[in-house]
Amino acid sequence: MSKVHHWLAVTGFAVTLAGGCAKQKPPPLYASSADQGGYATGYPVALGTVRGNISEQESRARRLMAEFESYPNALNKPDWSHVRRVIELADQAGRSGQYAQRYEQSQQVSGFFADEGDSVRRKVAGSVQWAAKNDECKEPAKLGGAATHALDTAVEQGQKDRLRAHNEAQRYIELYKESLGPKNAEVLSEQADKIAETSYAVYVGLERNRRQMEEMVSESSNVRSTLEDQIRDLNARAADQAAPAKDRQTAQKRAEAAQTALDRLQTEQQQAEYVLKDMEKRQEQLQKDYKAALDKLLERVEQIPKTAGAT
Repeated sequence: MSKVHHWLAVTGFAVTLAGGCAKQKPPPLYASSADQGGYATGYPVALGTVRGNISEQESRARRLMAEFESYPNALNKPDWSHVRRVIELADQAGRSGQYAQRYEQSQQVSGFFADEGDSVRRKVAGSVQWAAKNDECKEPAKLGGAATHALDTAVEQGQKDRLRAHNEAQRYIELYKESLGPKNAEVLSEQADKIAETSYAVYVGLERNRRQMEEMVSESSNVRSTLEDQIRDLNARAADQAAPAKDRQTAQKRAEAAQTALDRLQTEQQQAEYVLKDMEKRQEQLQKDYKAALDKLLERVEQIPKTAGAT
């Protein structure tokens, strides 16, 4: 073999090897938790939560899309070129990485308050009431209630502000606030919030949830094995008379929780598989319907000044 042919052969092999490597997916960043008792015990509820999130996100997206056609009616003779630009930017923002990351962070905060909110509010109210009593306040209970309400309001507004900071449409509105008029700017801000949220749900959120559900369903057999092992081992621990009473009680409670999870596992798995069966088709249809609703809104915004000029 000549040197040229040898070089070409080596180069071709290297290119082929590099091309093959380029197609390989990177390894997962973390291992599955399916072999861990705590994860397995909470798995059926978590799988049901993801399924519920998909249903709620899809339903809310359709509710918000249905409102699009009424948006121009809420504005009072704005510069419609600005309105069009806001709509376009809000749509683009919802699909962007920075908006998606911030939205998901907000959802995590909301999830935390949904699970732990009552406990947090009680602690806040208790602290305020204790301080008020020590300061000889006549009605400390009222102060506690006011404090928890202020907490809820502050968290909600904080999430809204942080999300808007990552929505380019909101920056545009702020830049042209006086040109739009304060009232129009306020209404447009609310509309931009909803368009961005809908865009996120349609193009990002539902797909994220679908992938999460697929990943969880793939773990179901391992979760089942973990639960069966947990039930066996925990029941043995609970029956061990040589173990301290409190340890046996803890083992018994965990065994019961694991059994409850095992009893629910098959139902949740089947329901998840049913949702996944035609989910990609539903996503495609939702994207088509969203595009149609957005195009209709943009077309109307385009036509309003022309109609007004003709009258």
